[in-house]
Amino acid sequence: MLAVLPPSAAMNEWKTRKASRETLLHEPAPRAVTDKLTEFGAEVWSLGLELANARLAVEHAKLETARVQIEAEKAEVAEWLTISVRNWKPQKHGLPR
Repeated sequence: MLAVLPPSAAMNEWKTRKASRETLLHEPAPRAVTDKLTEFGAEVWSLGLELANARLAVEHAKLETARVQIEAEKAEVAEWLTISVRNWKPQKHGLPR
């Protein structure tokens, strides 16, 4: 059965528990643990960079493909405009020569 404490006693008990937990939280990790965590963090970071670079390379290739396609379309439009200007007849459109 749980003992019911008066509010001030319950508050004092809570503060004591909280203080003991805070004391434990401020204990530094052993050097071996921090070394392993640092090593693990570096490995995770390296893998993240590899994944990001792979995705970037894929996107770069897509952009290059799009650029080449746009350049080809631009050349086609330029050729069409050149031919259209050469073949344009002012009289046909009701304009004086």
